[in-house]
Amino acid sequence: MKILNLDQLAAKTNRKVKIGGKDYNVVPMSVGAFVKTTKEAEELVQSGNIDTLKEIEMVIDVISECVPDAPRQTLESLNLEQLHAISSFVRGDDIDGVEDVEGNG
Repeated sequence: MKILNLDQLAAKTNRKVKIGGKDYNVVPMSVGAFVKTTKEAEELVQSGNIDTLKEIEMVIDVISECVPDAPRQTLESLNLEQLHAISSFVRGDDIDGVEDVEGNG
């Protein structure tokens, strides 16, 4: 008999972000959060309204989903360059500023 242990697969995380000297684990985005975020983004585009504030709030929502231990206030205190970097990093993109820490992948 073979069994696919999704609990074990979901538990793997080897990505962290450091904010204010504190490390926070990055977890994969759930399907539900992906669907919700995608739907909100499509609705924003279809509305034809450029709403920068809404876009930034959506980015913070995605980051909050993937970095659940980081307080929202901490994320909101970042500058836009840092926010963009974390957003890219949690999506799995290779970005400048990522350190490869020995023993963690």
